[in-house]
Amino acid sequence: MGDKKSRRAKGNYLYYQNEGSTSWRRESRSGGLKLAVDNAGNPFQIDSNGLISKKNGRRWTSDSQNANDISIGADGSVYALVGELSGEGYDLYYREGSRSWESFSSRKATSVTVNVDGNPWITNNKNEIWKWTG
Repeated sequence: MGDKKSRRAKGNYLYYQNEGSTSWRRESRSGGLKLAVDNAGNPFQIDSNGLISKKNGRRWTSDSQNANDISIGADGSVYALVGELSGEGYDLYYREGSRSWESFSSRKATSVTVNVDGNPWITNNKNEIWKWTG
């Protein structure tokens, strides 16, 4: 007889609460390690394999880009740290809407967040903080 092993994804479960409801529901997609939400309320998650997925309404779609961190600005711009850890961190990429991912800066980062104006702030493994001023 075969060995029965758990196929549970590594990571965390995503829970949500519908407007007007008092109960929380577990999302069907699991294994998220990083989460960001756009201004329309659509979650983006990075799973334990680094794959970015986005939920539009009821359907999840997977992105072709793998990442280590993700953040979304109020203007809808999405920033992600991609590639292998090298030097001060990972490569910083961005995209707007349905456009392709593009390299944003030669600066490496280990964490990214985006301010209300859509400008990224990053940290690196030297404990430095950098703000994009355009």
